[in-house]
Amino acid sequence: LYEIESSMLANITRLLASGSNASAEWQAQKLAQIGTLEAMNRRELEKNLPEALEAAREEVRRRGKIEAGRVASSITLTNALPPEADLRLMEVWNIWETRTMNQFRALGMTMIEQANRVYIDTVYSATAKVLSGSSTLRQAIAETAGGWAAKGIPALVDRAGREWSVEAYAQTVVRSNVRQVTTESSIAMAEELDHDLMEVSSHVGARPGCAPYQGKVYSLNGNTKGYPRLSDTTYGEPGGLFGINCSHYMLPYFPGTPKTFHPYPEKVNDAAYERSQEQRKLERDIRHAKREKVLATELKDKEAIEKAQAKISERQEKMRDFIDETGRTRLREREQILT
Repeated sequence: LYEIESSMLANITRLLASGSNASAEWQAQKLAQIGTLEAMNRRELEKNLPEALEAAREEVRRRGKIEAGRVASSITLTNALPPEADLRLMEVWNIWETRTMNQFRALGMTMIEQANRVYIDTVYSATAKVLSGSSTLRQAIAETAGGWAAKGIPALVDRAGREWSVEAYAQTVVRSNVRQVTTESSIAMAEELDHDLMEVSSHVGARPGCAPYQGKVYSLNGNTKGYPRLSDTTYGEPGGLFGINCSHYMLPYFPGTPKTFHPYPEKVNDAAYERSQEQRKLERDIRHAKREKVLATELKDKEAIEKAQAKISERQEKMRDFIDETGRTRLREREQILT
């Protein structure tokens, strides 16, 4: 949805760029074009949302199959039915696929509404700046567009008053629902095969809510003495084990056999986690600068284009220095936007 959002912002810029002076007449004309903007953005959504919905649905189903298959193959060597033939698993997958697609559809409508608000706010802001003599019309719009590039169209405001970007909210929806379907698939398969003990995977750089529990064995229902229950961990918390953005998974464990995973030293894990978060921020900064250039190009503002390009170069250099310093892998696809 980041690409859809970028296209909506380009539509706002394109519409605002027409006209020569910010005046009462210009302001009235632009406000009268709100219906035009909404129609443009609805077409953008109708054109590209189905692909986003299908990609999200496929990811939920794919991850559910992987997790159920992983558990089944670890417990039994018999020719059991494939996970997709299990009615209980199918129900789990259908529930989370439907929820994901419904949340994406709702987000799309929110984007249209919020794009209208961004547009109206910009019309008033640009008019005020020009009439005060502090900016030309193009400068006023370019300054505002630079803020859009980094902040984006608000997706929602949570109970704490924090404004979520479309990118952050969409990623949270997908990751949260994928995480739910994978965990529920693992547990459903283990319970159907009457297996209680599950070992949590481990990886360096685990977040604080997960790190204390990775590489350890837990009882799903508390029936195996000597092992803590899974419910004794942060399982069920958004930032906890198997919560939003968690990449851990479970494998069946058989007492007396070697464990597959092991915890990492706290200092090693925490340092890797901090580096991963720093890299995600650098990737976002590069994407935002690239989007700022796209919007400046829509305005045909040479100075704004040059400033945006300078930001791109500066932030890409920061990324190169970071990769050289840490030895991490650069993921260029995370630095890209589609235009």
